[in-house]
Amino acid sequence: MKLTVLRTRGLAVLAGFSALAFAASACAAEDKPAAGQSGGSPSEPTAEEVLELTVAVMPIADCGAYFYAEDTGLFDDYNLKIVSESATGGSAAIAAMAAGDYDVVYSGTDGSIKAFANGLPVKVVSGANFNQAAGQADATGLVVAAGIADVSQLAGATIGTNALGNINQVFAQEFLASQGVEDVQVVEIPFPEQVAALEAGQIKATLLPEPFASQAVAAGGAILGYPYRVGQDSKSAVGVYVSTDQVLAEKSEAVNRFVEAMTAASAAANDPANHDAVVKAILAHTQLSDEVVESMVFVEYSTDADTARIQAVADLLTKFGVLPDSVDVTDLVAPRS
Repeated sequence: MKLTVLRTRGLAVLAGFSALAFAASACAAEDKPAAGQSGGSPSEPTAEEVLELTVAVMPIADCGAYFYAEDTGLFDDYNLKIVSESATGGSAAIAAMAAGDYDVVYSGTDGSIKAFANGLPVKVVSGANFNQAAGQADATGLVVAAGIADVSQLAGATIGTNALGNINQVFAQEFLASQGVEDVQVVEIPFPEQVAALEAGQIKATLLPEPFASQAVAAGGAILGYPYRVGQDSKSAVGVYVSTDQVLAEKSEAVNRFVEAMTAASAAANDPANHDAVVKAILAHTQLSDEVVESMVFVEYSTDADTARIQAVADLLTKFGVLPDSVDVTDLVAPRS
């Protein structure tokens, strides 16, 4: 299998994870009292006690269920005080969490796997979103430049990704490989610039989420398939919520309540009856326009942290050389209490 990667930012991220793994191990060795205690194990909070978590999310529609929970006061129903922080990317937010900045982080599933593989004491505490299954419109598709009508035309082509070595890249490569196309080059281009890159011929294909996929089609491109549907039951674990071993030891009840709240929020956000409320929440927390959000296809929000689906992502990261060795994610997924 031939793969050429034209930038090395992904390697720098992995190197950063390795350095942070050492720092996190040193910090974990220190005893840190639980909130409200001078030392020892944290006491079990009463049902009425309000517990606090600092959560980092990204200003994207994939976090729509979280925004819905925040704006409708759903976290209050679980006696949670959530301090929200905005992150530019999952991997950077996980690194900051390992340094103690956050308690929980939203990340692409690949970010949690890379951190775990590099020794950071992280745990996936909850799923966040899947792609939409076959038979429905999906939020992320393989978009090709005008004039390309078949995947075979992408042999030897340059394809784009928003970050080298991420989940979008490896699922695009897996989709192409399943149809006999393996000789591709990969370049890193931010999502907002990829539509212009397709029009200019700089790239021939890319895996684009909404609203960028619709923008690319409007500009003359086409969607040739939905790579995330190669997963189990046509669904893949796209996003997750991640915490650390230390947070789980000190704030387990708060994290449990967070997962319960997000489970309720996900069910509500998937309900067509709440569509307008979800749109309103996404508009309040992102820079997307009313027109874009109203027309976009949403992900399926779910707190299911299925180990097999997460393992499938890890296997693709190894298959396409993002990780040098295979990773068993069994210990990455925190057991539900």
